Amino acid sequence: MRIHLAIGFLILYGIAMLRPIAPILEYQLNRDYIANVLCINKDQPITVCEGSCYLAKRLKQQQQKEQSAPQVQL
Repeated sequence: MRIHLAIGFLILYGIAMLRPIAPILEYQLNRDYIANVLCINKDQPITVCEGSCYLAKRLKQQQQKEQSAPQVQL
């Protein structure tokens, strides 16, 4: 029983540690879709944005969400 509880806590901890890089993983997995559909600069064929504008916007949202979250004082 204790080993299952310990493994569960380790999995939850791992998920919490990966949360800040979730937008980067999402971008890497869906790069073609983001570049063709969600990209702001898709009308400008000269730019080589390839969806990095969308990634920057998501990273900014994640950063603002982390700053606005209440900090736990120990």
